Amino acid sequence: MVVQSAKKISKQASWQRLFKGILFVSVGLSVAFIGINSIKYRLTNLVVEHGQVNGRITKIQAPVFGLIQAFYAQPGVWVKYQQVLARIHTEPTVAEKQSLLKLQEKKSNSELAQAHLQGNVEIHETQLTAAKEYLLALERQLQEIDERDQLVLRLDAELNLEEIHEQQAVVEEAEVKAKASYVQYENHRRLLIQGAVSQGETEQLKLAWQAAEAEVKQAKSLLAGIKKALNASKDGYLRNNRNKIMGGSLNDQHNNLLRESQKQREKIKTLQAELFQLHKELNQTQVSSQKRSDIVQSIENILNHSQVQEIKAPFSGVIYQTIQEQGEQIEESASLLSLLDCNDLWVEVIVSASQASLIASEEVVEVKLVGHSQALAGQIDLIQPISGFQGGKELSKLSQVQALVPFIPHQLVNQSLARVTVKIPPSPEYTKSHQFCGVGQSAHLTFRKKLPWTR
Repeated sequence: MVVQSAKKISKQASWQRLFKGILFVSVGLSVAFIGINSIKYRLTNLVVEHGQVNGRITKIQAPVFGLIQAFYAQPGVWVKYQQVLARIHTEPTVAEKQSLLKLQEKKSNSELAQAHLQGNVEIHETQLTAAKEYLLALERQLQEIDERDQLVLRLDAELNLEEIHEQQAVVEEAEVKAKASYVQYENHRRLLIQGAVSQGETEQLKLAWQAAEAEVKQAKSLLAGIKKALNASKDGYLRNNRNKIMGGSLNDQHNNLLRESQKQREKIKTLQAELFQLHKELNQTQVSSQKRSDIVQSIENILNHSQVQEIKAPFSGVIYQTIQEQGEQIEESASLLSLLDCNDLWVEVIVSASQASLIASEEVVEVKLVGHSQALAGQIDLIQPISGFQGGKELSKLSQVQALVPFIPHQLVNQSLARVTVKIPPSPEYTKSHQFCGVGQSAHLTFRKKLPWTR
């Protein structure tokens, strides 16, 4: 019995040793498998644990200078497209007031120039009217002198005509006498032939006839002179004689009036040309002054009537940061707030340049947000080298368009770096107030590495 019991115990111990050996081998194989898988995972994947969710922000600026009458924006609050975020009570700036003063000064100068031109126009019009009236007076005087001249001509012609008639009578009388003397002489000459009269008496009659003929010639010569004088009078050659008759001033007066009339006509032409130019300048000044006056009036209306400028959301999103408060005076183009676009989110991480060279940019990235059990599928959007010297400036520029500046781990300082962004879909719960669409939340990223034969 004792022998059988000993054999039974020995058999059980052998099975136990076999089981333990199998168990140890299984554990060793499992550990080896896990180690192999871990090595394989690390060889094919790059895990980065310092990622953070980031998003696009838009800075909204004040379009005008004024007082913030109402400010509705609060950080973390979800707003809709075209929702009113603030109201600004507009007030004229110092520059606008100075511009208005300059325009008003120019308007006053323009009005003074217009008044000056208007005064010159009135002076020229008065001078032109006086010159025309003076010319009319000169022309009337010339007309009076011409009338007097014509009267003298008529009187002169009438006197000459009367003298001609008288001289014509003298010629006729002399011809009658000469004819009578000739008849008497001829009768005595025939009687002399017959011996009825004496030679001496006949000679006396002949001399008397010849004397009568001489008187006829003299009368005709005087008549011809009178007729010639009459023709000369008609042609104007006796004007000097007529001037002497009228005191010697008619011709001088006539010439003086002609010269003065010509001078006045030239003066009138000059005044008309100057007046035309003044009217042209006055019209231009009036148009310019009216336009400037309209501009000044419009600006005065705008500056004197207060207005309220509404600031509206350019898109739906979350108020990320407010810079101003209600009741503050604000300059034009000053920042009011920044608005986060929850439809443009990504996970951002800074890695070394050597790590970035291993990442397969076309592969899906596994994104695990801290506090969330479900992983997200992300897509690499950007792998951007960042130089160590310029990194600060480059990251500062990024802060103007995105919510957060990328975090640089201390172990990567002074290394060649790269910025990697991974686009992720927005989560529905990000629209909740004060969640900021998840921006700033930490994330673990698992990148697929490039295969050795593709590097």
